[in-house]
Amino acid sequence: MSLFSALSVAVTSVNTLNAATRVVSDNVANATNPNYNRRISQYANLQYGGVQIADIQRAANAGLLRDLYQQISTSSGDNIRDKLYQQLEQLVGTINGQTPLVDEFESLRTALKALEASPESDAAQNDVLIAADGIVSEIERLSNGIDLIEDQALNDIEEVVNNLNEALSEVDRINAQIVIARAAGRPTSNLENLRDEQVAEVAKIAQIRTFERSDGTLSIYTTSGIAMVDSEPETFTWNPATRVLTSSGSSSANLITSGQLTDGQLAALTNFIRTDSAAISSSNLGVGSLEKFRNQLDELAFSLADDSTARTSGTTFVRGNADLTTSGIVTAGQTLTFTVGGALQGPGVTIGAGDSIDDVVAAINTTIPQVRARVDGNGHLQIMSDGGQFTIGGTAAAGFGLSTNQIAADSELTLSYAYKMEHAAGTVPLTTGTTLSSINGVAVGDQITFNNATLGGAVTYTIGAGDTVQTLLNTINAQPGMYARLGAGNVLEITSDDGSLAINEAGVGTPLTALGFTVNGTNVSIQGTPLASESNAFFVAESGTTPQDVTRTNFGLATALDNRSLSVKTSNRTEVVQALNAGARSMSGSGISTSTRDYTGLSNAVTTGLTQLGNRATRQAEESISLKSSLEQSLRDEVGVDIDEEMANLAVLQNAYAATARVIDTINQMFQALELAGR
Repeated sequence: MSLFSALSVAVTSVNTLNAATRVVSDNVANATNPNYNRRISQYANLQYGGVQIADIQRAANAGLLRDLYQQISTSSGDNIRDKLYQQLEQLVGTINGQTPLVDEFESLRTALKALEASPESDAAQNDVLIAADGIVSEIERLSNGIDLIEDQALNDIEEVVNNLNEALSEVDRINAQIVIARAAGRPTSNLENLRDEQVAEVAKIAQIRTFERSDGTLSIYTTSGIAMVDSEPETFTWNPATRVLTSSGSSSANLITSGQLTDGQLAALTNFIRTDSAAISSSNLGVGSLEKFRNQLDELAFSLADDSTARTSGTTFVRGNADLTTSGIVTAGQTLTFTVGGALQGPGVTIGAGDSIDDVVAAINTTIPQVRARVDGNGHLQIMSDGGQFTIGGTAAAGFGLSTNQIAADSELTLSYAYKMEHAAGTVPLTTGTTLSSINGVAVGDQITFNNATLGGAVTYTIGAGDTVQTLLNTINAQPGMYARLGAGNVLEITSDDGSLAINEAGVGTPLTALGFTVNGTNVSIQGTPLASESNAFFVAESGTTPQDVTRTNFGLATALDNRSLSVKTSNRTEVVQALNAGARSMSGSGISTSTRDYTGLSNAVTTGLTQLGNRATRQAEESISLKSSLEQSLRDEVGVDIDEEMANLAVLQNAYAATARVIDTINQMFQALELAGR
């Protein structure tokens, strides 16, 4: 080899060592950068001697990176859910170990018990009203708080969508730079590091899959197959008014309700505020959570104002349905029929073409005696009876998901019914199968007459041969505004919450006397009739005219109680306390299923259920963040910078540089010797 060739080889070695040293220096400088993948110099021999850096490779582990992206999405979604549930728990108070809603119910219980003991006490009266106001105010506060959380979530969604679009555009921009750099033969590892940062931002927002193309570009899709970046970046659009999320890369009308977002910040936020039927019925954590809580508050408020004696709800979601026939829930011409007290009530309801759920509810409420309807807090058609047990029939029942089995009467009266009712009771224990004429003092042909404000005229029942106690119950319960049952001790109770109840035995015989009723002349003594200074309503709908209109947003005290122009009715104070304490209340739907509860128990079930969900969200967030950290560390161990290794590489390069420098120095000396020899 000539001296010139040797010098050329040595010079290329120095240049190569300088470049390799810069690579090591960059690695050391970025040792603490979590988004930096170490670079590795790849050497190649030159054709005529010498060495060069053929490529600067970027350390990578595609499998670990893919797993990390998945876990970034999961942990980001879990973290959002945890924060949202914490906000709900802070609203309810349970995050601080408090239970304001439950406490308000307990305050009402305490106040009513005090009023039961001292009905003449003005202070006890006032305490009842203060406690009742407390429940109304707390439900209103919770309702308003839910709205505030929702408003913030809506703002967050808009921000996240903007961040997503920016990150996708940035990935596309870096893709283009990588293509140009590759074509020019320049290393792309720094660009790939920058791109990985942006892809990680996308992974926080949505669960993704990535595909590297032969030209070095990276394509991104959601795990459900929606293109995010391919030949160009797609654009996601959020409409807060309609709560619809769309993408230029998908034909889906709404990525949220179609389930196209599997996890990440965007899925967590949008799922939390969903109000559709699928979300309400979902058992998945964080899906429809705000709407479920609203629904539970609606049902809790309604339970306090409900003055029906039996009820059942369908299973078909109908809330807001403007056309039941077009949506396929029912067909025109189908019917609903209702039997109360063994008698068919009214003409029934026939579904018309284009009827909305509001049309059906209105038809039931205006044409069917003893039966009322509403759309319950869970979005289902609810049928209520004023006369105890009842049966629903007709061809439309199945479409609404209504049971056609007999619906049992409440085992205990509701709070509102117990407060409003006028009532009378016998003292003789009975069974429903007892033949009336077999009772001492009762004979075939004896008559019982009853009336109320709704009937508008007295109804007379004549005891027939073979008539049983159930026959009597059915006869009374079939009449508007009347309710009869075998109450405590299995004695006959006859009640009405419509006002002006009158019961007498002015006709043949004295059957009511024989059954143990208190009869003055021919008239039964009626209890529960309000004084002129007393309100005959307690919890009501502030807007709307009937208890079935009650929701969390229009729930309140009767106006006369609220403005203190009338006082609390005290004649039914014992019955009211019994109703409040009775473990006969239940709530089912919208993520809750609880039964055999008193009213305080219902409120406790709502808050406890929320606490359990919040604890579950926190555990999931902690677990997923821990797993993400573990994956990040594993990836850093694989592709990150090891200072000890880099310092060892630097020492090797320094030694090689020193050796090469000595070679160059030797060659220079030889050149000088030749030059001197030539002189």
